[in-house]
Amino acid sequence: MTAKRLLLLPLLLIAVLALFWPVWLGGQAQRHLDNWQGGNLGDLRVDHRLETFQRGWFTSTATSQLRLVVQGEPVEFAMHHRVRHGYGALTMVSEPVYPDDVAVRLDAVFGGQVPLTLHTVIDPITHVAELRIESPSFEAELPDEPGTWLRSEGLQGAFQWSRERLAGSLELPEMELRDADSHLRVSGQRLDLDLMDPGSRVSDGWFEYRVAVLDLEGRGDQGPLHLERLRLRSGQNRQGEYLHLYFDLGFGALRAADWESSGGDLELRLGPLHGEVYDLFLQRLEVLNELDEVQAGEMAGLILLQTLPEMLVHSPALSLETLRLQMPKGELELKLTARFNGQGFDPNTVDYLPRLGLDGRLQGGRALLEELAGEISLRSMEDEEAAVMDPALREMLTRSLGRGVMEGLVEQGYVVAGEDAYRAELELRDSRLTLNGQDQSQWLYLLLMGLFASGGFN
Repeated sequence: MTAKRLLLLPLLLIAVLALFWPVWLGGQAQRHLDNWQGGNLGDLRVDHRLETFQRGWFTSTATSQLRLVVQGEPVEFAMHHRVRHGYGALTMVSEPVYPDDVAVRLDAVFGGQVPLTLHTVIDPITHVAELRIESPSFEAELPDEPGTWLRSEGLQGAFQWSRERLAGSLELPEMELRDADSHLRVSGQRLDLDLMDPGSRVSDGWFEYRVAVLDLEGRGDQGPLHLERLRLRSGQNRQGEYLHLYFDLGFGALRAADWESSGGDLELRLGPLHGEVYDLFLQRLEVLNELDEVQAGEMAGLILLQTLPEMLVHSPALSLETLRLQMPKGELELKLTARFNGQGFDPNTVDYLPRLGLDGRLQGGRALLEELAGEISLRSMEDEEAAVMDPALREMLTRSLGRGVMEGLVEQGYVVAGEDAYRAELELRDSRLTLNGQDQSQWLYLLLMGLFASGGFN
């Protein structure tokens, strides 16, 4: 009899646990929604407030209020949550609650489908959330813009979010926008991001945006444009107290009017920046969102002048590691690095120029640079109301003018001519500027005089 009672005890405990597990999960769901007050996601501010929570045994419903602040502009809306807290995972399906006028417009566009749904699975122990975002495909005439049609193949995204990290991706397979004057098609859009501390602006993190193909057809300045394999990547690496920022851009092919490239790359680096100084700089910039365009421009200059000496103390460098374009008639490449020696620097002095270093190199194919120089020269001489020039004559003049311009630059020492390419090398050391090994410091002094003279270059 005693053995049977001992056997019944764990069975009773399991039964009690099974009975109250959904209740406990429901309480966890309510605490999760109630405790999450929002936070920063880069420059995006999110404020969250739980308004109602109707708890059931296995399912509950809740309503919360979200407030997003993007570049100083607040957007507020409610969210309706359907919560399941049975014997499986704690899950939530959330949908925005739109104002009546917005809901009518969205219903017209999406044809009665739910415009946006957020599915969330929460670990009740670690509080790590897995989020899945879905938006259906549609094709509709925009209610506020008659004659403008928008088509989308839908949107899908998946993220993992905790206090320590936000990582995931968002995909828009295909989008099309057309009206009487233009037709835009974009396929293969994808956004990836990985932020180690979503609430901090000075932690490790990166985001990358890709486009497979972009086509724009239109009249006048609206096209045509064809772009393939666009990639934008921006991020920062934290090393102790310091940050290193980077920005990369690349594309596989580009055609715009009479301009064509089979590929290009840009790599930009900045650092080291002291984390606290950089964070303070970003905080100071937040005030610009409350100003008009003129005031914002003036205040941005003051903030930069105020913060720059604090940054220069840590010897930062700004490096254009690569700017490369592949053109039908050759390749163009530019590299440029500016660095500042902040050792022993006193921000209260004007001891800037001797501490500034500069290295640069420009190289391009002869045929390419002669064509570019000739095209620039010819356009500067053309009258807007002049008749269209015969293409063969225009090509001959472009080639002749371009060759003359480049030969003049070689004679003056600004460019060095090689067998297949032109190049120019720039260096600034100890307040001395050299171009292709020749002292050109007079240009530096003229530049400084123009900057600091009354009215600048105006």
